[in-house]
Amino acid sequence: MNRLYHSWNMFLIYPALLFDYLDAPRGDELLDILRRRLELSSPGGRWKTEGFYKHSWWNRLIEAEAELLLMRRECSQSLKEKRSWNLQLLELESSQGHFVAKAYPRRINIEITDQCNLHCPMCTQGYEDLPGANLNISEVIGSIEKFNPYLELVELIGLGEPLTSPDFIEWIMEWPRYESQTFSTTTNGLLLDPKITEIILASRLNQIRFSVDAVTPESYRLLRGSDGFEGLMQNLKYFMTRKRQSGKQMEVWIRMVATRANVHELPEFVRLGYELGVDLVEVMHLFAYSPDMWKRSLIFDRPLWNQVYDEAADVAERLNVRYRFPKKFDLSKPPLADSFTQICREPWEYLFVSSEAKVRACCINLSPMGDLHQDKMEAILNNDHYQQFRKQLYQPDRQYRCQYCYLNFLYADVNNVHSHLIDVRPHYREVGEEDRLHLPEKPVIEEYINACLKGESIPWN
Repeated sequence: MNRLYHSWNMFLIYPALLFDYLDAPRGDELLDILRRRLELSSPGGRWKTEGFYKHSWWNRLIEAEAELLLMRRECSQSLKEKRSWNLQLLELESSQGHFVAKAYPRRINIEITDQCNLHCPMCTQGYEDLPGANLNISEVIGSIEKFNPYLELVELIGLGEPLTSPDFIEWIMEWPRYESQTFSTTTNGLLLDPKITEIILASRLNQIRFSVDAVTPESYRLLRGSDGFEGLMQNLKYFMTRKRQSGKQMEVWIRMVATRANVHELPEFVRLGYELGVDLVEVMHLFAYSPDMWKRSLIFDRPLWNQVYDEAADVAERLNVRYRFPKKFDLSKPPLADSFTQICREPWEYLFVSSEAKVRACCINLSPMGDLHQDKMEAILNNDHYQQFRKQLYQPDRQYRCQYCYLNFLYADVNNVHSHLIDVRPHYREVGEEDRLHLPEKPVIEEYINACLKGESIPWN
């Protein structure tokens, strides 16, 4: 009731808004009217002049728009409309620096376990002490019940292998998946025996991603530290056969982390996707955390990636295989090493829940915003810690993990060295957990960054 009074009070202050609101036949027309009145500038929603921004009445107009979006979200009848209004509210809050978020997140990653049946050299599992925790669905579901309908993507993913969790079956069978919500998990597939295959195909999952990375046993052994390639291929073929026979509506992806050691296999990896009949072949660049991995990054061989990209894309087009590859490098200029300056939307639209029930603002940020054992998610989303974290994104001296966030770099500019070569020590140092790591201090990452910027060649094997 207070919110309704506050919203209509805005109309009393700005009566023209009320007429626009009543006359607008559709929500998008209403927002166009409001944005024209508010004169928001286009790039990033920033203000045209700093002085203009400081006027209190200007801020009140922005609040009026937020209240209108909130009213539309809560008064809409269909889930599709509610999500649409929530998305527009989210975009407004994240672009204009509303540190108290009224919009609900769109995506959530839930780390149901931190244990894994592999110790891949390219994963932090190989050099980090983990608590050995498993997250039960009862620890999460009650806390996010209110905004679960607004989640477009729910992923069971983290540092661990989901199929090793003793609660995996309960998670995939009991999760209350809403209309048009993607409920996904990512697995290495080695534990995908016929029994678990049938359970997955009978579950509420509607997407599964297999981390494969190779098309030969030799490459798989190098990248995954395992001799399980042949078994994995048998598991995938059986799974895809049973999926077709069952008629299960589920997207299946296979994923490759591209390095200098396996990138030459990418065209064959696309053919593997075609033979299996998967829905998407996805490729990611290596996020290199250690000296052994730094030198395997394709940032040191940018022409090779561009060449293989063209070859693999050609195969995908000819076979009609849907694919998602990172952008090609811009070879007309050297790599960059700048810090990230754009505003990140993750603390508004994304959540990460660790296997210890700790809530984080993103998958890179190690500092917990709250604990689901102590508070409900709704309280955590706008507690002091969360608000301060959002606020610091607008400061020039942002936290190290935000200034050098490799995920944001990768999506903003694949040519930035920090998209590929990562020193995780400062990330852990900021939260006082550097002693969890087992990484050599030398050679330091700066040597690799400087070599990359100078165009020096570093052998990877």
